[in-house]
Amino acid sequence: MSNSKIFLQTHVDHYHDDVRDRPVIRIFGTEKNGTPVLCHVHGFFPYFYVDHYQIEKLLEIKGFTDLFSASFNTQYKKNKLLAVEIVEKQSVYNYSDGKTKFLKLVFNNVSSIKQVKSFLESGIVLNGRRFMFRVYENHVAYVLRFMIDKNMYGMSYVEAKNFDWIECDRVNEISVDVSDLNCVAHAGEFEKLPPLKILSFDIECIGPTDAFPTAKEDPVIQIGNTTAVSNDYDNVQKTIFTLGSCAPIPGANVISFDDEKKLIESWRDYFVNEDPDIVIGYNIKNFDFPYLQDRAHILQIENFASVGRSSRPMKIRDQVFSSRQVGNRASKEIEIDGRIIFDMLSVIRRDFNLRSYTLNSVSVHFLKEQKEDVPYSSMRSLQQGDQETRKRIATYCLRDTYLPLRLFKILNVLANYSEMARVTGVPIEYLSTRGQAIKVLSQILRKAKEEGYVLPQISPSGDERSFEGGFVMAPEKGFYASPIAVLDFSSLYPSIMIVHNLCYTTLLTKKQVDAIYRKFGRRAGEPENGAKTDREDNFIFACSKSESTLECSANKTRSLNSASKENKSISKIDDDSFEIGDFSAEENLEDFISNEKNKNDDEKNASNYSTNNNISNGDFNMESFYNLGDLRPEDIEQSPSGNYFVKESKKKGLLPVILTSLISERKKQKK
Repeated sequence: MSNSKIFLQTHVDHYHDDVRDRPVIRIFGTEKNGTPVLCHVHGFFPYFYVDHYQIEKLLEIKGFTDLFSASFNTQYKKNKLLAVEIVEKQSVYNYSDGKTKFLKLVFNNVSSIKQVKSFLESGIVLNGRRFMFRVYENHVAYVLRFMIDKNMYGMSYVEAKNFDWIECDRVNEISVDVSDLNCVAHAGEFEKLPPLKILSFDIECIGPTDAFPTAKEDPVIQIGNTTAVSNDYDNVQKTIFTLGSCAPIPGANVISFDDEKKLIESWRDYFVNEDPDIVIGYNIKNFDFPYLQDRAHILQIENFASVGRSSRPMKIRDQVFSSRQVGNRASKEIEIDGRIIFDMLSVIRRDFNLRSYTLNSVSVHFLKEQKEDVPYSSMRSLQQGDQETRKRIATYCLRDTYLPLRLFKILNVLANYSEMARVTGVPIEYLSTRGQAIKVLSQILRKAKEEGYVLPQISPSGDERSFEGGFVMAPEKGFYASPIAVLDFSSLYPSIMIVHNLCYTTLLTKKQVDAIYRKFGRRAGEPENGAKTDREDNFIFACSKSESTLECSANKTRSLNSASKENKSISKIDDDSFEIGDFSAEENLEDFISNEKNKNDDEKNASNYSTNNNISNGDFNMESFYNLGDLRPEDIEQSPSGNYFVKESKKKGLLPVILTSLISERKKQKK
């Protein structure tokens, strides 16, 4: 009997099943009634693509894919190759009129998959000869790949069918095959988020002096908590854990302890029982969570880190966040299974440019309120006083939990981040832990998959130029009695890219441009009338490792006429060169290698290949080699930087399509 469950996914990660030796996707989420769910997804494996300059020739050899798999698994034991599939794709980098064949390599392990790139590029040995492959999309994270392939967006609803129940005390846990999991469009009834429980907390510590507390020596004296539900922020519950007695606080539950260890243990149990979907606070990533974990370790509290919705403990790791928007900033990253963490200090720093980011300054700026004024220098004397003085600390601590909740609500953080996750297609935690690039990459990958493109990995050239920003006209200072019109372009740079069809997929190399103009007896940039041509020039196409395009030379040439008469085939070497070799579709790999035995490895062939025969332009179909189709000089446009792009009338670029969609969505939201 089939069953079905629909829930909002809030967190996606993965683990490796050591028994089956394969990765498993985990999806944490919440049903529409607020019930938490953990879904294990089986059957999705990491993969990427490769191509080779002689791919068409290799694929005609009987049993090539089986031999490739066997050779790979023999030579590279860190990651098992499960399958090799032949697919037709097109590189997103540079214009091409059609698709070519690629190999899709499917693996059983996520952890070492990035290391496979250098192995394949350095060459895999097949029956004594080394074959080097170009790698595509090896850099795409496994979780992001899964979400793209399943058309799943961050904070979207998913439907699991034909699932199996797993016994678990903390959450409704199910197991499902990847084929039985589908994304539900976030529209209509599935546009709204379910009620999500929010817990805001803050800790207070004291030391023997006025110096900033350290977890090695200074105890936690209070932990304040405020909880609410995302659809009812006004109905809050406040709970304070205090070391030492504390006078009653109206509207709050006060729980006192004589021992710090019992205080932290009880708070841990409270946290698990409250089972929040979202955890917030102010600087909780860099201070509160690490401090509590360090104190728990010192006090030998067992299982303190088991505060998530699975048996996996909380993880705290150092990271350096780097982006052009905020620069470089060292911080800590907290991972708690099944719980979204918003550190309001990080959120406000990222999204707003303020003079000061203290909780008091931020509260005054956004809420027009100030926090309780209890200087840290007086905290020790208040703690050593009586229950009334400790009440003052508790009131201060609870205030520091309530203000982040107020900021979370008034700044509409949950809705903004949820919609951004849905638009960009990344997990919601990426928005606070990653930069802008991952959001762009996600959208490009989704559209590329839809259109049949693959993304190559291109190393930085080292000579990248910086470009001057847009021109801003300085105003003429003075007093004006009449209104002044302020002119500004809406989405200036995206609009330029859309109008001029600027994209990786429409970018032409210099050699492609030369080929287009030569076909019509012209040189690049010359007008149609009066163009001079030199049809008698002979060219060779050779390459060196340091060059990414074909270089032409009139000194050394090879005759394609003689090659065709001898029944020889012309193959493309990594977009950079030609190789002419005997080949029959009926021969096997051993015969092929035997015929090639006097040749060097691919790399040497590509760099050393040159002879003194003649090439006649009329004997070689240049536009076919470059996949130019029927492009004419009138179909391309030169940018101010000197690059050439294909016009929209011939091919719509990938980036203009994405940008048009984003601008359209933004206009809808503004209405």
